[in-house]
Amino acid sequence: MAAPASAHSSVPGAEGLFLALAHPLTEPLQGLVAGTAGLLAARLGQLPAVTGLKLLLASGLAGLVAAFTTGIRPGAGLDIVLLLAAMGAAGWIAAFRRPPVRPGLGLAAIAGLAAGMNTIPEPGEGFAATLIGSYAGFLLAIVYLSGAGVWLARHEARHDWLHLVPRVIGAWIVAITMLVLAFLVSAR
Repeated sequence: MAAPASAHSSVPGAEGLFLALAHPLTEPLQGLVAGTAGLLAARLGQLPAVTGLKLLLASGLAGLVAAFTTGIRPGAGLDIVLLLAAMGAAGWIAAFRRPPVRPGLGLAAIAGLAAGMNTIPEPGEGFAATLIGSYAGFLLAIVYLSGAGVWLARHEARHDWLHLVPRVIGAWIVAITMLVLAFLVSAR
């Protein structure tokens, strides 16, 4: 007799909200966007970073609302948008020691919108907890990673070479996203 499939948890022992909080760290595309957005926020400076995080939150909530109203589900072309947002932000980090603010804020808005639209879980038991936890985990990852970027920025004055670290990371992220984009496009 056939029985429903049961997949194992990506984080053993975690359930509901706590599992959803860890989701952005176990989902490669969301983790990539969160990491890149956090690093970009740190490179923009303190005041623009706060503005960028608010913009990311607002556009992410707009993405959630858009996904609810249009019925868009994760994977419906959003993977490519997430990769392009990560590539744009990483390219901005790699190209400039101190990236220009307005285009960086635009990239934050695009990343938030796409991530919000890509956060909608499958309908079913625990939908609200999964939705809230997944989006909160995404935002927490950005905040923590931007904190690491701020730490790097504060220590750049002591070490001449330290400003290269985020730029090298940005270049690697661009290369990785180009490779993943090539795989996605060739598979279609």
